[in-house]
Amino acid sequence: MKPRLQYFIIYILFWYCFFIICKLIFLFYHNAQSFELSFTDWINVFIHGIKLDLSTIGYILSFPVVVL
Repeated sequence: MKPRLQYFIIYILFWYCFFIICKLIFLFYHNAQSFELSFTDWINVFIHGIKLDLSTIGYILSFPVVVL
């Protein structure tokens, strides 16, 4: 039971880090618009994206949970 739980935690962390890196790439790709934003707006991008990231991770995890 413990290895499965560790697997899921690592899997969740992988996807969450992936989404954070994708947001950073997006913000740097659109640097003309994103560097006009304040630091708090940059932080708000990540804070408000947590709900969407977690729900997407839930959808991604639905198949491995059923299999295991």
